[in-house]
Amino acid sequence: MLSFHLKKSNYFNKFFKNILQKTSISSFLANNKLKIGNDLNGFLIEKIRPIDLLNITLYELKHKKTGAKYLHFDAKNDSENAFSVSFRTVPHDSTGVAHILEHTTLCGSQKFPVRDPFFGMTRRSVNTYMNAWTGSDFTSYLFSSENEKDFMNLLDVYLDCVFNPKLHHLDFAQEGFRLEFEKTENGKSILLPKGVVYNEMKGVLSDPMNLFYYKMMENLFPDNTYSKNSGGDPQEILTLKYPDLKNFHSEYYHPSNSFFFSYGNFPLSQKTEFIQKNYLINFNRNEKISQKTKINFQKKFSKPKTIRTKYPNVNLKEKNNSIVGIGFLTTEISNIFEVFSLAILQKLLLDGPNSPIYQALIESELSSGYLPITGLEDSILQPILVIGFQGVKKEDIHKIIPTLFNSLKNIIKNGFSKERIESILHKIEISQLERRSGFGIGLMEYILPVWMNNADVIQKMNITEQINIFRKKYQEESYLENLIEKYLLKNPHHVIIEMEPDENFQNQVKQKENDIIKKIETKLTEEEKQKIQDQSRQLIEHQKDNGNQDCLPNIKLEDIQCEIKNHVIPISQKENFNNIKIEFVPEQTNSLVYCRILAQFPHKSFFTQEDNFNLPIFSDSKIKLGTEKYDYKKLHQQIERYTGFVNTSPILISSPFNNEKFQQGVLFSGSSLFSNSEQMINILKEIIHYSNFQKNSEHLKTITNHNFNQFINGFSYSGHRFARRYASACLSPLNAFEETYSGITQAKFLKNQLKQFENSKTLQFSKNLENISKKINEKSLFKVLITCEPKHIETLENQIKSITSLFRNDQQENLKNQYRFRSDSEDIPKFELKNTFFKFPFNVNHIAKCYYVNQPYVSKFTASFQVLSKLMNVFLHPEIREKGGAYGGGATYDFSSGIFTFYSYRDPQSIQTLKIFDKTFEWIKKNSFTDEELNQAQIQSLKTPVLSPSDKGMSYFINKITGEMKQNKRDNLFSIQRKDILDAVDLLFNSPNASVILGNDQNAKLFKSEKNWEIIEF
Repeated sequence: MLSFHLKKSNYFNKFFKNILQKTSISSFLANNKLKIGNDLNGFLIEKIRPIDLLNITLYELKHKKTGAKYLHFDAKNDSENAFSVSFRTVPHDSTGVAHILEHTTLCGSQKFPVRDPFFGMTRRSVNTYMNAWTGSDFTSYLFSSENEKDFMNLLDVYLDCVFNPKLHHLDFAQEGFRLEFEKTENGKSILLPKGVVYNEMKGVLSDPMNLFYYKMMENLFPDNTYSKNSGGDPQEILTLKYPDLKNFHSEYYHPSNSFFFSYGNFPLSQKTEFIQKNYLINFNRNEKISQKTKINFQKKFSKPKTIRTKYPNVNLKEKNNSIVGIGFLTTEISNIFEVFSLAILQKLLLDGPNSPIYQALIESELSSGYLPITGLEDSILQPILVIGFQGVKKEDIHKIIPTLFNSLKNIIKNGFSKERIESILHKIEISQLERRSGFGIGLMEYILPVWMNNADVIQKMNITEQINIFRKKYQEESYLENLIEKYLLKNPHHVIIEMEPDENFQNQVKQKENDIIKKIETKLTEEEKQKIQDQSRQLIEHQKDNGNQDCLPNIKLEDIQCEIKNHVIPISQKENFNNIKIEFVPEQTNSLVYCRILAQFPHKSFFTQEDNFNLPIFSDSKIKLGTEKYDYKKLHQQIERYTGFVNTSPILISSPFNNEKFQQGVLFSGSSLFSNSEQMINILKEIIHYSNFQKNSEHLKTITNHNFNQFINGFSYSGHRFARRYASACLSPLNAFEETYSGITQAKFLKNQLKQFENSKTLQFSKNLENISKKINEKSLFKVLITCEPKHIETLENQIKSITSLFRNDQQENLKNQYRFRSDSEDIPKFELKNTFFKFPFNVNHIAKCYYVNQPYVSKFTASFQVLSKLMNVFLHPEIREKGGAYGGGATYDFSSGIFTFYSYRDPQSIQTLKIFDKTFEWIKKNSFTDEELNQAQIQSLKTPVLSPSDKGMSYFINKITGEMKQNKRDNLFSIQRKDILDAVDLLFNSPNASVILGNDQNAKLFKSEKNWEIIEF
């Protein structure tokens, strides 16, 4: 899905976990076929640098004719190849021209003159990632794939779209915005704004966090492009003209302003030859473009600003929910080490219960937690540090910033402990060793801002050297304290924003929109009205014409590997550790150890419904409340110092043989360096066996507030997922538990629990959690999975005994006899089978309609439903997105729960979308799909996820899904016939279903007279 990239950067990006080792570059170059100064298909190789630890080689090239830049990371051992082409794009207003161009560019090109090659290729590809991003000062088109033919197909389509796009005015009307009469043939009916990006950004700006971000950028950077909303402000989008779009493309989408990136094990020469021969050969250097793309530094303020404004309150009934934040302009992105130091400083200031600002403003209950946008934004020319708080009482607004500054002053006096600093550095060091799927895309995201701003990419990557310099620096007198004074305490270039909730906010936004439309309407001549009507009719015809799709390259079933990949069966050790099963996955992990301990609950219910609601808070509290040995601050310090992570979470385990059968459990997990594995295992032992919920029970309110805020912040961004969870809960016991753990129902429970805490009931709540812990330790069946280097298995076998020895041998043996998949009991949450509309202050809707087909993993129907969902998207995509104007929508099947879902998000429609879901059945039953479309749906379904070392073996460990089961399912995907699809759709049509919408009051009124709909205000 095309996306507007609101980038809140994390300096140590979770994807880029790399280290640039010191190596003998001269000896490497002597053995390398490619040399500095070589001409590689019109590209001059300027630099070559080996990265030993990950067996990667960096090549920096420049196209001689056009000046296009190219970075290639040759990764011999990684088959997930990534590519991107990016442009420096500098909008001068908030019309969203860069964002709309990103969408429209992918709507057809000279070589591929079909209406929608991007989405056409999603059906013809086994890509592991396909997208396009619009950032504040860049636009990127990126993909990844393990299949070489697929990679080259995508490369061709992407490059032709960006360099030779059609940019049809009707695609601009569809993707950007247009005006239409409510009744096309009636020029006197209501005039309505429509468009995919227009509706997307209405959804984006329904989120208070995004409103805060844009307000901060607007005021920190009043004199350059960062003050503009590159995604588009809906009210300004209405002023954008089609010629503006074409001009923006001609100004910025030129090879002289392009940045090519590739990663993986496909040959560099293959890519450079293709790019040169098919695209760059047709262009000359544009000497003037560097001036157009230049961003001027923001002139520093002589005094700070304070901005007071309003926002739409998602938590409607809660009035004491203000937002207060401050943003500081800091250094320049080219000052790599200082940005690195600021990244460490923000972690010391903000992260966890040992950080001074957390203690002063969150533990003190002046706020309920940080804004998600809090932290260092280092992806722009002048990085900013933002510190924001939510859940602030109105009477406390004036206390926030003075308390923050007092906390900073105390740090100047007292400094940071060496132990805390080393803990932060340890987290960075351990993260450098970890390899995750999607590494190439993450690497591109990490380096692109530095690269585009002409800073040193190699220095940016050389984190080891920066850590070494930092260790020397912070031991110098007052290094960190001087940074606080320079960039925070004595920095006049900062902006304070105070935002209060306003129930009428969205109504006021709607009124402004109506006023703009009314103003346009009053000036329309009859001829202009006729043009609007003509365009509406033309767009309808345009959307029907898909062109000759045969021009798009594709792969065929025979191009795809039949055998499953990445399936690992853990090595089972003898069950001699108190009858607890220990399994190992031997992997090359860069000396990292991953430990998972699964507590499986017996089939006989020993939880009350209240226990089930408490389980997510219980899981967080296991880590965040402390143990008998450590209080919660000391425990957090131990986790930082010795581990990569420690986590506890409730888990639902579905049977691969029956969707009605499932298990509940809690998964305890952690990672560390092998050298610290004993400490990591001891921390897990403390958490499992010696947790203490009453010693720091007052901290429960902070934990609960944090969890509740995560829900509030997620509703506007992922509303369709919440809709899906609630609708599914009405259909099956497994999904009822999922909703109870992580849906709207859990959010409501947390909201009520916070009210209970106001009556000083934390002690009773902590006793309830203590009781859950006792039940789990006494009545759960435990098993262990460890992923590590083969040579470390024997040592880890002995270390894990410190945990397993604490369980009674006879207890575990007896539990095996009780343990099996459950299907029903009195503790399962009950949800009535009905349709529900949840009222939220959104400008757009999030919709889900779910069917419970109840087909397990091993069923032959699993493959049929998976292919059916992809096939239905052929019908749903143009109806929901192109014609309906939603940002996205489609169908999906979850084989772990037997739930088939229709969904849409950021959707201006509601009833109409539900009707489209229903029409999909008719489309399938009439055999409206072609054999080619069925084949493409199979290809999409055959995509294989790329697993990181830590993920391998998990599907067997948790769900007991064997390689044979996976292979049977894959074989079924290859052999799907038309009859299988028709049989599946009949089964789907006759399955129980429920619909859920998250939307505003205006849309809720449409459902008041609808049968079997309940309207609920969150």
